[in-house]
This record gives sequence, structure tokens and C-alpha cells, in this order.
Amino acid sequence: MKTKIGVCWDQVELERFYFEPNEWNVRTFYIVSYCKNNSYVHTFLTFEKLKKVYWFEHALEKFAGIFEYNSIEDLLCDVKEKFLNFEVPKDFEVLDFKIFEYKKPKFHISANEFRKYCEQGKEIFLEK
Repeated sequence: MKTKIGVCWDQVELERFYFEPNEWNVRTFYIVSYCKNNSYVHTFLTFEKLKKVYWFEHALEKFAGIFEYNSIEDLLCDVKEKFLNFEVPKDFEVLDFKIFEYKKPKFHISANEFRKYCEQGKEIFLEK
């Protein structure tokens, strides 16, 4: 809050702080695209309200906003498509792609510790 900056997982934890008191079934996800010599990651928050699910995005500027879906699978498929088509450089060969749902992490952990923590979360397999 002091610096008004933060990577996506910092922003997700701030969003979690504000959203959880509303009892909207807040969920947090970590997506990772493994490429030959690199990997690209992103975290984001979803919530349910009035039988719809919503992707709340702030960190990815071109997708900043709140997006409504009929199911969590529709939401995750859309995020996957946007992430792979717009965030991973076109000249990188994607070797693998995974989505994990993760719970609130400990504060003051390193980026590597955070990544390891998320990759121990519940892996999500999409039908589409």
C-alpha cells in the first residue's frame, strides 16, 4: 500500500483481503507456461456471486477489469487462451502449461518459495 506497486501475487493477496469478507467463494489461481529456457507465470483471483463466476484482473493491464462467466471451467479456459496468446512471447515454444489453485501463502517469502508453494496446490485439469 505504501509504494502502490506489486507483482501479480502481491495484488492477488490485496484483492483477497478485500473480497473474502463478502463471502463470495474467493479462489486464487497460479498459471504457468513452461518454455524451453524460461517460464511465464501469472496469478489471479476469482469469485462467485449470484450463480456466476468472475475473473477479477488488475495486474495484466490489457485485461484489467471484471469478467463474468457461467462456470469456473469457462473462466479458466478463457484466462488460459489469453495468457498463452498474449503474455507468452510468440517465438517461445510452450512445452507444458499448468493451472494450480492455491490457498493464502505465508507473507515475506521469496519469489522462488512462492512458485514452489503454488505448484504444490491443487492442479486443475481443463476438459476444453
